[in-house]
Amino acid sequence: MILIIAPHPDDDIICCGGIISRNAYNVKVIYITDGSKGSPRHEEWGKELALRRMREAYNALSKLGIKNKDNIIFLGNEDGSVSRNFNKIRNQLLNLLQESRITEIYFPSPFDIHPDHSAIGKIVLSTIKEMSERRMSLYMYTIHRHSIVDVRNLPTVLRSLFLQLKIMLNWKYVCLKVDNPRLKVEALEFHESQVWYMSKKVKELTAKDYECFYFKRI
Repeated sequence: MILIIAPHPDDDIICCGGIISRNAYNVKVIYITDGSKGSPRHEEWGKELALRRMREAYNALSKLGIKNKDNIIFLGNEDGSVSRNFNKIRNQLLNLLQESRITEIYFPSPFDIHPDHSAIGKIVLSTIKEMSERRMSLYMYTIHRHSIVDVRNLPTVLRSLFLQLKIMLNWKYVCLKVDNPRLKVEALEFHESQVWYMSKKVKELTAKDYECFYFKRI
């Protein structure tokens, strides 16, 4: 079984849509947060947006071939709350991993600049340390990257780059072919609450005919 860990509904499509569509009958997707703050219009934040994003996620994954809703899990943590719920989320993931026959995990890298993504990357790595007896293949993806010219937040940038360098020395960088990039784009379009303000860079990332990860087998 392949496990895709997504901070919010739509992250799975952007970075792992090709993996999902190729292995649709052997994939489980876990959304860590409810996406309830996923709008630049703060008045839209809340339960209704979370429910809308849940519906969008079901439709997008159905487009990629996942028909069994039991393989789509919403943990329901509040959007933006990952860091302060570190232990709670780690326990949630630990329980899920212990119950499942997971052989591959795809998750956000700890040097992604989005705080939820970064925190989830650290949580996953911490969780896996507690499962030393398991043999799995790990794949880390990155959506939001630091720029070395971001001098306004230089200490954070340098810490992120140091962490990335450390991972680069111990992990292999791999790019996997996407069989049908157009299908990924069509799946992402189901996330209507997000695509209207999504950056051009993220849309271009989704449309690529390959998906890249830091890879390590444990």
